[in-house]
Amino acid sequence: MRSLIVMELDKALRNRWFIVAVSIGVILGAAAAIECAAKIAIWDAAKLEFGYGIGLDSPNALFLTSRGSYGNWVLVNASDALSGLIYVYLLPLLALVPFAWSYASELHAGYLIQVCTRADRRSYLAAKGAAVFVSAALVALIPLAVNFIVLSCLLPGYVPTYLDNQYVGLFDNNLLSGLFYRAPMLFVVCRSLIDALVCGVWATLVYAISLRVANRVAIMVVPYLVVLASRYANSWVFGWFHTIGPEINIIAALKDASNAPLDPLWFSACLVAMAAVAAGLLAAETRRDLL
Repeated sequence: MRSLIVMELDKALRNRWFIVAVSIGVILGAAAAIECAAKIAIWDAAKLEFGYGIGLDSPNALFLTSRGSYGNWVLVNASDALSGLIYVYLLPLLALVPFAWSYASELHAGYLIQVCTRADRRSYLAAKGAAVFVSAALVALIPLAVNFIVLSCLLPGYVPTYLDNQYVGLFDNNLLSGLFYRAPMLFVVCRSLIDALVCGVWATLVYAISLRVANRVAIMVVPYLVVLASRYANSWVFGWFHTIGPEINIIAALKDASNAPLDPLWFSACLVAMAAVAAGLLAAETRRDLL
């Protein structure tokens, strides 16, 4: 089992599609950081031009959180950087690019039959699932880390204050918002791990679905289109009934919005349901004839 996991991880992390997905994420993450710094520089120049620069950086000045590295991290995005928004919306697709399609590819090439004559099929499916999870998690983690590092080089590390919540967009009902204002570095770490978990479970679910889908392109594109549709259908359905309901979609789980906060209970239930469906499909596949 261990050798299978090492082999699948090596295939997942060394293939060109993993590099492509991480590179796109890193480029968008770095671009979002530069865009935020540029916007803040333009705002500061405009304020100075109109004579509002005195006392702008004093310790008691408001809205400093929205001008610092924590407030402009891509999962907070106080400056509304377009590159950051594109990254969040592309992340569910990027998570699938490295390895979620690999089972369909190996089955089509005949490689799967050769492997299963030398190893237990259940172990092979579990090892590939672990590789899919890790590769998707890294596609989320690496760009998030790069974004924060670049921001830290360009902007001051102002400690967030709750008085700036209207400028930042993180309120009491947003996920881990209390941690953001008390221990912002811990918030960055925890929120990054949550996104890595979401991407890992999401990619594993799509991998499990690919056990019954032969088309490698469709297995990535169709689930992503479903995610986009659910993102807008979610608000449309509750808007139709003139009520507010929980956000039930992958994109909302990746970045909590101020106008549609993520419900922790629904979030946990959806993750467990996705993992359970993936486990059920993998278990059913072990009983199915390869031929």
